Amino acid sequence: MELRARNDTSTSGKDAVRGFILHLKDNGYTAYQIIAVANQILDIAIHDLKRQPSPATDLENGGPSQAPGHMGASHP
Repeated sequence: MELRARNDTSTSGKDAVRGFILHLKDNGYTAYQIIAVANQILDIAIHDLKRQPSPATDLENGGPSQAPGHMGASHP
């Protein structure tokens, strides 16, 4: 069941990307401009991923890190 949920998320993500590209196309963006926008989005995503601690770092620190605003164990 968890695998199905992952696939559903992937499908909705693909639909969102397709919708976004069609929105750009409908608003007069050329293929080159759409590719440039996609490259900027990928650069942002890669930058954000590089800022996240690796799973190995989580293990060294005793568990998953908690981002601000996320629920987790309180620290005394």
